[in-house]
Amino acid sequence: MRDTAGNYAGGQRMEPAAPAWPVPAAQAAPPALAAQTLRERTFSTDRGDGEDLLGLSPWIAVLADLVLHPATESPLAIGFLGGPGEGKSFALTKLLDAVAKKGAGPVRIAALRLSASALGSEPAVALADALHAQIGPAYPDLVREAYHAVSDPHLVVRQAEERLDESRRRLEAERAVLYDIEGKRARLAETVLYEAAASQVDAYARANRPRLETRLRSFGITGDGVLNYKNLVRDFSGGGRFTGALRAFFAYKGQTKLIVTAILLVLIGFGLDTAAAHQQSWLGWMRSSNDSLVPTADWIAAHASLLGILKQACFYGAGLAILINIWRGLRFLQPIFRGASLLAADLASRRRDLDGLFAHQTRRVDALAADVDAASRRAADAAQRAGSVAASAAATEPSPFEADDAGKRAENFIRSLGEMVAAQGGKGALPHRFVVAIDNIAIGAAPPGCDTLACLHRLLATSGFISIFALDTKDIQDAEKVALARSIQVPMQIGRIGTPEHFTALIGHLLGAEQNGEAPRAPVLRRDWTITEGEARVLADLTALAGHSPRELKRFVNLYRIARQCAEEDQLAALALMLALETGGVPAEIETVDALLKQAYADAAFELPQGASGRLADALRAVETHVGRLPMASMRKAAALARPFSLRV
Repeated sequence: MRDTAGNYAGGQRMEPAAPAWPVPAAQAAPPALAAQTLRERTFSTDRGDGEDLLGLSPWIAVLADLVLHPATESPLAIGFLGGPGEGKSFALTKLLDAVAKKGAGPVRIAALRLSASALGSEPAVALADALHAQIGPAYPDLVREAYHAVSDPHLVVRQAEERLDESRRRLEAERAVLYDIEGKRARLAETVLYEAAASQVDAYARANRPRLETRLRSFGITGDGVLNYKNLVRDFSGGGRFTGALRAFFAYKGQTKLIVTAILLVLIGFGLDTAAAHQQSWLGWMRSSNDSLVPTADWIAAHASLLGILKQACFYGAGLAILINIWRGLRFLQPIFRGASLLAADLASRRRDLDGLFAHQTRRVDALAADVDAASRRAADAAQRAGSVAASAAATEPSPFEADDAGKRAENFIRSLGEMVAAQGGKGALPHRFVVAIDNIAIGAAPPGCDTLACLHRLLATSGFISIFALDTKDIQDAEKVALARSIQVPMQIGRIGTPEHFTALIGHLLGAEQNGEAPRAPVLRRDWTITEGEARVLADLTALAGHSPRELKRFVNLYRIARQCAEEDQLAALALMLALETGGVPAEIETVDALLKQAYADAAFELPQGASGRLADALRAVETHVGRLPMASMRKAAALARPFSLRV
């Protein structure tokens, strides 16, 4: 038999692999603090990251292993009970931390913590929203499937298609921006030269405009001097530096004439040199060919030195023409090279920004493309799911009583999450179970018309969920006690764990007083969940005292498995008796045992007085049949271990 209280249900013997139990070391009192530090130091009442001086650590370790044990059935509800300020939030935080530290084993846990104040008047909606927000990023497929399971498939299709269209529009818009940035990168030089008024090239050209226009006109370049200058800078910066330099010496107005003049003068010089070297030949020819040329030939012969002078003049003239050509070309190139260097500086500055913007936009486009692909797959899956639902629903009319409000959908979402996790059993990277911790639940102070604990129990009473509640039971009423017994399978009274020695150590820790000595040693854990045959027989004989319903008996077995971890071997039978009394005993039976345990003697055997309950007497005789008489010391230790697991408020 199994219900919402089902953890290790039934009385069968279970022998799972023994978990690795940590043994908390004795906690020494902190060293003394300086006087000034003592005057300035204050302590928070709700923090859960401090030192445990209340003896909670062994029980927290047991509960953490219970949460992570592969054989633990869900749903399971653990309740930290007590009044305000007794350490319920501290214990809840410590348990979640212990689960997180041990959670790297074979059982994966997805944990969620909320405060009851965050649930508001719609706990189902608030809890579903928190699960969706905190569990969704880690397990998006699981959350999406649970959402689809509680939604109209045709509505999901429309929403998926709308999201796909929106994603595509955003992708196209971002791609257009990317193409625009890419175009700006390609025409960056033209942009800086012709469109950017604040560029260095533009400032230099306008500051030297008269001089530049004069030089350009001298080279035959007319029109807007600034624009012509920028065109020349563009040509020189675009890979035509060598060609532009050559044109400055050969192609522009005046430069060609100087080159031609130099060539002609060189040719004339060579001609005069040749004439001087062979003057006898051509002078003789002149005299013999015509008598009228004889005077001319005689004059040339008399002034033959002029040929050498003219030759030198031609060579000097050619060199001067070349020098003038080079000088004019360099004067022409100097502002252009200056502009090219300014342009390079402008381009380097702006290209860094543009490259960074281009890289950012590329990443954004890639991310949006991935979103579009994912949205496309989700839309296709939703369409396929809607088709399957339509085909299966053809022969069945939808229920006319099905509610479509947010609260109902939230409850279905939570239930679907738990069922899917329980069904898949941690396949792939999915969690094996959810751990939901709710803090600050005030029993008897729930919002009007809503019992918070009962509502949470209904929401989380699904396979796959382990819930942990911090319950303020100060103002609990009789009606709430029934709901508490129905909702909590593993109760723990936080205020009944600490002893006077623990509180003395706590005061010493708060004051930093070294003379308070060491804190009480934590009990040594047994590190074994196995129930022996002898223990099973004792538990079976105590069923009449432990409870009148399967829920009470299951709680009794669960609590014995937990409490025995901190009990010694000779205390197990007494512990079983005290847990049976705490679980199913009536007030008169509990008062009888409490009165006996307060007596002064400790060495005698535990004996019931005359007139004690027959059920209690039968339970004691059954235990003594198996283990003999129970010493009073063992009963007192067993009572101390059993007291925290009582639902008696």
